Amino acid sequence: MLAQPLVKDTVVCYQLKSLEDCANIFAGKSAFTDTLLIPCKETDLKTTYTSDVIREWEFEADPKTFSFDSLKVVPDYNTTVLKNEYVPDIAVTFYPVYLVNSTGTIRAFAGKDSYTFAIQEAMDKKGNWWPIEARVYDFCGNGTWLLKIRPGEFATILFHKYTGSFKTKLRVRIK
Repeated sequence: MLAQPLVKDTVVCYQLKSLEDCANIFAGKSAFTDTLLIPCKETDLKTTYTSDVIREWEFEADPKTFSFDSLKVVPDYNTTVLKNEYVPDIAVTFYPVYLVNSTGTIRAFAGKDSYTFAIQEAMDKKGNWWPIEARVYDFCGNGTWLLKIRPGEFATILFHKYTGSFKTKLRVRIK
């Protein structure tokens, strides 16, 4: 079950007119659980896993220690998460994607500030995949991090839900 505080605002889905840059939101890390609380604001993120954050100046560690492979990507498009991004009275729809570590060793993934390096792609009417998001422009080199995902844990990333002129398939690409 996914839980979040009530949102009493206008709710909208994104509608693209062109390719836009997008910073998909890192919404936290948790041990396997039956209930997950999605924070409303970045400041509401739990700080219990601060010791699992590896800052950019610590990236020189042995690459075998923090492998990026074997994280299972589990999108949950049927769940809607509402968040106020930039306009206080408008809540935007997102869906969670879970990066699950079901291995017996520590895995890691990268992010910047409160965002992750991920985009969505959509299938056109001919069956071709096309990106519908571009990675957000990074104007400074500070704020990148790696997060250790221990065995039995998962990270949550929020992706925008879109509306359009026809129903299609979506997929996520996480770097």
